[in-house]
Amino acid sequence: MQATITINLDNAAFEAPQGNELARILLNLAHKISNVEFGVNPYDDQFMLRDINGNKVGSFVVTTDSTSSS
Repeated sequence: MQATITINLDNAAFEAPQGNELARILLNLAHKISNVEFGVNPYDDQFMLRDINGNKVGSFVVTTDSTSSS
C-alpha cells in the first residue's frame, strides 16, 4: 500500500505564514485517518483536503500496488 498526500499551497489561505494553514490541514487529516483500517472500505481510502475557506486544495489517497513485491 502507498499513501499519497497532495496539497496545493497557491491560494489566499496560505498567506504568510504558510505553515499555519498547512499544519491545520494535516492535523485535520490525522484525526480523520487515526482509526481507519485501509483497504477495507474504499470510502476510507481517500479524502478531499480543504483549506480554512472551504476550497479544495488537495487529496489523500491510499492505493494498493499489486505489482509491488514488498
